[in-house]
Amino acid sequence: MRIVTQHMSRCWRIEPGARDAQSLVVGIKVQMNRDGSVRAVKITDSSRMAADAFYRSAAENARRAILSCQPFPLPIKRYEVWQEMRFTFNPSEMFGG
Repeated sequence: MRIVTQHMSRCWRIEPGARDAQSLVVGIKVQMNRDGSVRAVKITDSSRMAADAFYRSAAENARRAILSCQPFPLPIKRYEVWQEMRFTFNPSEMFGG
């Protein structure tokens, strides 16, 4: 789903000056509606969310990116494939760092 990653990379922001920004890799599970809108978003590493303020900020920004970038340009005929997706927000991959 490279098109979705490219679509979201325009919306995701890392806080300037975030400590070890390259290690702020955020996993997210997303449930989608048929129209490409988001039904539910869950950050997969809840323990790190509670323990690391920089990670929490990056994860919340990733969650906001998903919500603000909807609806996603997904083929309705393949809904059964993308109705539930997992994303990895990785600053090194998404921003070329």
